[in-house]
Parts: sequence; structure tokens; C-alpha cells
Amino acid sequence: MSWLLWQADGATRIASPRLVLRAAEVPVLQDAQRLCGELAELQRAEAQRIAAVLETARTEGEARGLEQGRRAAREELSAALLALGQSAEAERARLRRDTGVLALQVVRKLLGRFAPDEVLAALAETAAAEVVPAQPLVLLVHPDQADAVRARLAARDTPLAIEVRADAACAPDGCRLDTEHGSIDASLEGQLTRLEQAWAPRTEPSNEIPVSQPIRSP
Repeated sequence: MSWLLWQADGATRIASPRLVLRAAEVPVLQDAQRLCGELAELQRAEAQRIAAVLETARTEGEARGLEQGRRAAREELSAALLALGQSAEAERARLRRDTGVLALQVVRKLLGRFAPDEVLAALAETAAAEVVPAQPLVLLVHPDQADAVRARLAARDTPLAIEVRADAACAPDGCRLDTEHGSIDASLEGQLTRLEQAWAPRTEPSNEIPVSQPIRSP
């Protein structure tokens, strides 16, 4: 049997085994063709809508991906900058510590060229200047250094009233400053140690009494 296609546009087909339709069948065929046209138009519109939705989704997906990439890059950059800042701070602390150690070594070498009594007199003045308010001061030195240090202080015409006393407990190159509130290690090593601690502060709290604090009553 042969078939004649009366509707061949789009995906829908209308066929008949007869070449001639009855008059009553013509309106039915026309309605069918109209419905096929409307269906084809609906399919085209739906296809366009789906394509638009896919394009929008693709664009939004790219935008979200781009924003996520930017956010990840910002976070990575922030972490890198933080690490760089911490590294730079650690390097500055190391340089400050090394510079302080080198400076103290230079001071020790330079002071080694002066007479012991001259060094002790200068140390006494430096330590006494840190005592606030001004008060009676007693400088304790080794008996072998007492007379020379007393003469040095008198020759320096210092405005501070410092009484020099001999104390066998003091090392030949050491000295101690007694006040009404306590005792201060005024020796070269004591003062340099305080400078070293100031340049390289400890990272953890310590229960030790700082050298510059009163350690005993006179």
C-alpha cells in the first residue's frame, strides 16, 4: 500500500493512502496541519528557551568560577603576605639580636683598654644616674680598687653623692651600688647584660629577678 504525505514539515507527518480526500475530511486535515504548525512553533520556542537557559547557566557558572578563582587567589596572596611578614619580622629580630651582640663585644674590647678604676667610676656614674629620685648612694668595690675609684669620682666632679666603700665580696672588676631601697649590680657585665636583654627580649615569661631590680636590703 502506498501513502501520500499531506504534512511533511517539522517532526510530525500526516499521511493518507488516498490521493483525494472527501470534502468533509478537508477541514480535519487543515486543523491537523494547523496543530502541526503550532506544535512545531512550540518546539522551536522551547528549544530557544532551553538554549537561553543553558547559555545563562554557562555564563553564571563561568562568573562563579571566576569569582571563586579570584577569591582563592586573594586567600593565597594573603597567606603568602602573612608568611612574608612573619619571615621579615623574624629576620629583623635576628639582625637586631646579632647587632646587639656585636655591639656588646665591641664595648667589652674598648673598655678593656681603660684602667680598671676609671671603668668602675664610669660604671658607678651610669648606674647612679638610673636611680630616681636622687638618694644617698654607696658604691661597693674590691678593696684593691677602693682608693683609686674614690679618687676618680672626686676628679670627675660628678653631681651625684657617691660614697665608696671596700667590699671583699666584690670581684676586682665588679661593683655594686647600694641605695636605701636595695642593691644594684653596677658592674660592666651586669649593665651589658641588661642592654643585651633589652635588645633581645625573652619570648616567654621568667621567674628570675631582673639584675636592675633590688635584690637585697642594705
